[in-house]
Amino acid sequence: VRIGAAFDDFQSFDKAFKDYQAATFQLFVVKRSKSVAVANRGIDPCYALKQELVYANVTFQCKHGGMPRKEGTGSRPNQRTAKVDCTAYVKCKSSKEMQKLVVVDVCLQHTGHEVSEAVYRHYPQSRRLTAEEEQLVQEPVTELQVNPSLLRNFLQSKTGKPLTAKDIENVVARLKGNKKPDIDQLGEEIKELFRQDPTAAVTLGTNDSNEMELLLIQTSMMAEFYKKFPEVLLLDGTYRTNNLKMALFVFMVVDGNGSSQVVAYCFISSEDRAHMDSMMQTFVGLQGVEKTKCVIVDKDFKEIRAIRNNFSSDAVVQLCEFHVKKALKRAVTSSKDDADKDRLNSLLIKMIHAPNEEAYDILKAELDQTASEGFRAYFEKNWHKMQDMWVRYRCDQHFNLGNNTTNRVECHNSKLKAVLKVSDKIHVALKSMLKLHSIKIVESEHLHALNASSSFFTYKSNTDLIQQCSSHLTPFATGKVVCEEQKANIMPEASVSDFNEDYAVTTQRGRYVVSYSLTSCTCRTFATMGVVCRHMILVSWQTRRDIDVVSATSSRWLRASQPYLPAQASDQGTVQLQRTRLKDLDY
Repeated sequence: VRIGAAFDDFQSFDKAFKDYQAATFQLFVVKRSKSVAVANRGIDPCYALKQELVYANVTFQCKHGGMPRKEGTGSRPNQRTAKVDCTAYVKCKSSKEMQKLVVVDVCLQHTGHEVSEAVYRHYPQSRRLTAEEEQLVQEPVTELQVNPSLLRNFLQSKTGKPLTAKDIENVVARLKGNKKPDIDQLGEEIKELFRQDPTAAVTLGTNDSNEMELLLIQTSMMAEFYKKFPEVLLLDGTYRTNNLKMALFVFMVVDGNGSSQVVAYCFISSEDRAHMDSMMQTFVGLQGVEKTKCVIVDKDFKEIRAIRNNFSSDAVVQLCEFHVKKALKRAVTSSKDDADKDRLNSLLIKMIHAPNEEAYDILKAELDQTASEGFRAYFEKNWHKMQDMWVRYRCDQHFNLGNNTTNRVECHNSKLKAVLKVSDKIHVALKSMLKLHSIKIVESEHLHALNASSSFFTYKSNTDLIQQCSSHLTPFATGKVVCEEQKANIMPEASVSDFNEDYAVTTQRGRYVVSYSLTSCTCRTFATMGVVCRHMILVSWQTRRDIDVVSATSSRWLRASQPYLPAQASDQGTVQLQRTRLKDLDY
């Protein structure tokens, strides 16, 4: 920088001046200026300055120039200032004759502060990221929500700038900043969902004040999985996933490969009876629930009541065993009249796993003798009258795929909580949920492709039965039959006899009836899973009759019944966006 240096435009001057500052560790800022646009007003265009010069005149002073302010309101008494009245400056003026920006005066003597590389690198202007540098973290910030500390290390390694935690906070705020109202941003996310998945279904429920109180989302793949595997539905809610404090409920099924598949997400603002009923009505209205035979939930009576009000009367409601044990233990602990709490807890656990009605009745009689009158009344009212929901031998008389807890949903919820934050706006939460769902669909596509392009076999068995299973069933179902065959091999005490027109298999655990066609059994495995069981295998061996695997197995396990992935979105499908007021729903 020297007096008389001329530049064709401000851009070339700015680049040369910044290079000079970086090389000499000096930082200059604009003190005063007059723009070309102002200078050209009212003069003959022939004598006007060209716009590329930007300034008619401009004075740059050292960042430490000027005097610090000595007066204030006193609301913030402790202050920090960089102004120490440094005298360094650079003056420039645009020449009408040359149409260039010329350096006309320079003073490079700094006073009152240190001039060094260490100080220069830590000026805010030196740490500020360029637009190109900010783009390096656009996706990690907005899409992946990467930890700020990792962003800081990444940017420092890429730019060499000594960034502070506040710098990173400002970058994140700028990249996430969106001045649109939350409802508009939610609308854009829903439109993007429909653009990618035209047959998705979204229901938005509002109250009289037009405030959102329910948001249910079902993609086309979710609908496809529910259509193919509707028999068992698992339901559970999770919290602290959005800044509206809306609970997030996850509807889940188990597919033919034994994998968990989400079939709907629903945000609700309250878990009272009206909102739970609205949620269930909305889910039922999407495609019907006639084929759902079992719903597994935790012990929430409002949730259970809503299920019974909206699902088929044939559908049974079963309670998560973990929540049952937790509720019973809490009841025992809070009972002040029961001294032998350990014995009481032990009896209740045994009652959960009672193998039959006789064993349950014996344990119930012992409980009546052990427990206080208050606890007996509590147990009679809240538990004894609904054994079908929590006593395992009763639950396992129904097709529940062996699920005795909501662990599948809670495992998924833990993954949701890893990407959702309590501070997330609802549209951010929706976007993150759908991204997580898309990852799960890719995994399902991979497994489908693997099953379609390869054949399953096991070194554990090579019998005709297992070969037939490998040809017709999914590897998951085949694996179940392999286990049953192995158990049949270690049951020498079992006996097979005629029973009316069927067969009776008697073991140490009891007697089970196998149909003459070898397509059904009264045991737990067949009742809960719908696969060939050990008793059917024993009858097959003794009678030397082959089992027809396709007829003896639930269709959900057949390879031919597995959904094609990805689901083909119909071009003729209509966008299923519904708005409803909760007050209009019939409770």
